[in-house]
Amino acid sequence: MKKNMIRRLYELRYKLSRKSKRPLALDIDAFVRENRKSDSGIQYSLSADMLSEGGFKPVQESAGFPASPEQMEAVFKELDRFRAAEEKRKTESFSKRMQMLIREKGYTETEVYKAAHVDRKLFSKIATKPDYSLSKNTAMSLALGLHLDFEEAQDLIGRAGFSFSRSIRKDLILEYFFRKRYYNIMDINTMLVLFGERTLDGR
Repeated sequence: MKKNMIRRLYELRYKLSRKSKRPLALDIDAFVRENRKSDSGIQYSLSADMLSEGGFKPVQESAGFPASPEQMEAVFKELDRFRAAEEKRKTESFSKRMQMLIREKGYTETEVYKAAHVDRKLFSKIATKPDYSLSKNTAMSLALGLHLDFEEAQDLIGRAGFSFSRSIRKDLILEYFFRKRYYNIMDINTMLVLFGERTLDGR
């Protein structure tokens, strides 16, 4: 119930700022279309109704199982990226790298977890326990809170065993924001809801 209410608030937030946010939504849609793995069988589209003055409708997605040699090659490349991320995670923990980035960028821990919209107690566990198992959403949120570029974000979330996937729409949307160096999580969550995805706090 609470999750649905929060999603409706994000939808209302978009509707109230439709005129200013519509160009952003269109730009994200173009980025997703251009960079999606077209040979993965996954179709992405931003409904015209979502950007019109009419109702707010979630994006529909359909998927097929890869079959051709080209499609299987794309799957193997994805597995290779996962293995590389796992190796990186073993060499230096997410926690250690995050602390190093905080120092390098001159932030305080408070600034980072507030910008990331991450609970202070959760942040403390991640910062003090190198083996703490965090979610992909939390890893992405902290990368945003640190104002990382796309390459830095790839490196950091890789240390938690995650990677950006070109076959996952949510990952493509987040990649867009990292590449644009756009870090307002309220706006990012609003766009995720607009595209029918869960927010970074799982709602």
